[in-house]
Amino acid sequence: MIATSGNHLDIWDANTGALLQTFKGFFSCLAWASDGKTLITGITKIDTATWTVLDVRKSFANSISLSPNERILATTDCLDQTVQLWNLGTNQLIGTPLHYESYVTSATFYADGKFLVTSCNNGHLYLSDVSAIVKEAGLPSDIVSFNTFYSHLQRQRIRSPRLMQHRDQPQK
Repeated sequence: MIATSGNHLDIWDANTGALLQTFKGFFSCLAWASDGKTLITGITKIDTATWTVLDVRKSFANSISLSPNERILATTDCLDQTVQLWNLGTNQLIGTPLHYESYVTSATFYADGKFLVTSCNNGHLYLSDVSAIVKEAGLPSDIVSFNTFYSHLQRQRIRSPRLMQHRDQPQK
């Protein structure tokens, strides 16, 4: 299946090109789960086998990221400068929102799912220990693999390098 969004959400059959379902409303930040049947948007989780729609958030997210095991969803909120972690099994918030100094532009999980890297428009990257957040919230550690070597990291600010714009000059 393929999903397209904007002022509405269309889900298409990738093989035939047939429109399967349309949802009204504004949808952003689309991500398919590996089962090919679950679509996560910036505000909802849709089961395309039953066309069941579950609201995960009350307000729109400006970016989303699924953990590698697809059990945790990270959403960024441009209005209140936060990142929220969601348990996709229960559709409940994990812990309290992570607050930042400025607008959060994106978030992504490490390949092992233990850490979340977020970037802000102030030029900083932030590293959050998802395992510690899950443990502090009282959730079972199997929601994300846990490595005690990194458990001392809660969140560190990392200064991101300034990138110079590369400009090719025509040779004379």
